[in-house]
This record gives sequence, C-alpha cells and structure tokens, in this order.
Amino acid sequence: MFLILYCDHTGKKAKEKMNYLQMIFSFIWNNLTAFFGAVAAACFLACLVLLAAELMVYHNRKRQGGAGGDSGAGSQQGTVAVNQRDVKRQENAALDAGHRERRMRIALITGASSGMGSEFARCIDRTEKEIDEIWLVARRRERLEEAAGQLTHPAKVIPMDLTNAESIEELENLLKPVQVGIFVNCAGYAKIGNYEKVSRFDSDHMIDLNCKAAVNTTLAILPYMRAGDRILELCSTSSFQPVPHLNIYAAGKAFLYSYTRALRMELLPRGIVVTAVCPWWVADTEFLPTAKDNAANPDSEKSISGFLLPSKKEAVVRRALRTSRMGFAVSTPGIMCFLHRLFSKLIPRTGMIYLWEIMRRFG
Repeated sequence: MFLILYCDHTGKKAKEKMNYLQMIFSFIWNNLTAFFGAVAAACFLACLVLLAAELMVYHNRKRQGGAGGDSGAGSQQGTVAVNQRDVKRQENAALDAGHRERRMRIALITGASSGMGSEFARCIDRTEKEIDEIWLVARRRERLEEAAGQLTHPAKVIPMDLTNAESIEELENLLKPVQVGIFVNCAGYAKIGNYEKVSRFDSDHMIDLNCKAAVNTTLAILPYMRAGDRILELCSTSSFQPVPHLNIYAAGKAFLYSYTRALRMELLPRGIVVTAVCPWWVADTEFLPTAKDNAANPDSEKSISGFLLPSKKEAVVRRALRTSRMGFAVSTPGIMCFLHRLFSKLIPRTGMIYLWEIMRRFG
C-alpha cells in the first residue's frame, strides 16, 4: 500500500515537473516565433543544439588528451577486430603523447609589435598558466623587444615579414621542437578609401597579409598542435557584410571569417578549437591611424565621418580569450559587435550596405 502511494506521489511530482518544463518551453517558443517567425526560431534552436553537441565533442577530446588527427579513433565496447591500421593509430597516439610530455608549450602571436597583438601577449601572460613561453612575431624588432619586456613569461622575439614564403619556412623550422598551445593571428592592416583612392600596392598587400599570410601561418602551426590547443583568428565585424570605402579589407576579413569557420569543423575531430574574433572599431590601437594614413587619399578621414562607439583593446582581448577557452566558434566582444552580427543575419546585404552608407556619411 505504501509502495503504491509512494509511486503515485513520485509520479505526480514527475508530471508536475514535465508540465513546468513544457510551460517554459512554450513561453520561449511563442516569444521566438512572435519575433522571428516559426522557421527562423526552429533554425535558431537547431543551431543551439548543434553548438552544444560541438562543444561536447571538443571538451571530451580535450579531457581525453587525444593527440592529432592520427589518433582520432575512440574506444568501442564489445569485441572489435583490430587491424593493422588501428595498431598504427595507437602507436602514433603513444608517440604524440610522448611528444606532448617533452615539448615546451608556447603561445604564438603574429602582429605582436603593437595594438591587439601586444595586448593579446599581455593578457595571455596574465591568464594562461599552462603556457611555458610566448613567441612574438612581427616586422619591427624594436617594438617586439619592447612588448617582450613587459611580460613575465619567457618571450621569444621573431622579426619577420609573413608575406614572404621564406619567412613561413623559417617559422616552421623554429616550431619543430615545440607545441603551439595558443595561436593568435593578429597580423593585418586596412586602408580607407574607394577604388580610386587605395593604391594597387596597398590592395595587393592587404590581400597578401590579411588572407594569404594568415592561411600560410595557420597551416604552418597546425602540425605542432594537439587536443586542447586553441586558434584565434582576428577577423572583424566587417566580415559580416560588404563595406564600401573599406572594401578590400572587409572582403579579406570575410574570406578569413569563412576560412576560420570551416577550419573549425575540420579540426573538431582533433579537439583543437578555432575561434573567429570579430571586434567592432577599436580606438586605442594603430589600426585607425594606419587606415587613415593614405598618401593617395589625403582626405581619407572624410571617407568615414565617424567611428561610432569604439571598443577598448583590453576588453576585446579579455572577452576573446574567454570565449576561446569556452570553445565558441565566434567571439563578438562587445554590444556593437553582437548587434552587427545579429542584424547582418536579419537584414539583406543591400540593406546593410545602405545602412553603412548612412553611418559612413553622417555617423
């Protein structure tokens, strides 16, 4: 009798919980569909489920400490036929584990002589305790040495121009004895002006540095990364839409954003997380002065009349590293970044271009 009453009581509690959860779900669903529509709301919920599954895969791989792509097979219950390929994979996993124990774990930062790159170095120095050494890569040796002097971690200064193929080969040789725990690609620059005002040299160099060098450097470091390591590619909110008078830069960042998102999925089986960092205008760096400094366009400042609600580099870097540690695909470090990303999904590109034109001229 007591058993029957207990089962009845627990059944009622379970039913009440189900009704409560159903009420919460209905409330969320009704509000989403009222604002976005049923199809958009369903896509949004599906994306959340996929993101949760993706994060679970990454954190499981990180917990297991699995090595590179050669060691991606998981254990299965029951009797499984072990062929020669499985044995080879296990041998490679053991070798990779040995390398991981012996190798120094570094943070590699490109564009580290100033701005976002040097700020990433300082923030990693404060927060990433599992890093043994920080490597700083840029063209200006003096600025790199100045940045290295501000760090408590041992720092290695590597002055090189990443648009040269020889520099990439040199970097690969330097990386052979180490493991790249964190790679931050900050190398890049912009020039403000339309097709008449930005020189062909600057257009070519922006493509070479913002796109080609970014891909080449990323491919160079990937053999030296293991499960739990992280890549941060500095993209921009300009990657979300075409941007007149910042055309080449925005197109290059759109390329890098698309490349980063796809690379993340390719590296998911290895447990390496890839994050596209998409900041809004950042005021306290050399980016805007460099973009305005255009010999072919002395009035470049007039091309964009205002830079609305710029961010601070320290806040951008801190949030970017936090979202990277959490395993997120995209970091929009600030309210303007988030709103830009949101509206670029809701408003057609033509509408976004005209909104930008209004902001550019009257902002």
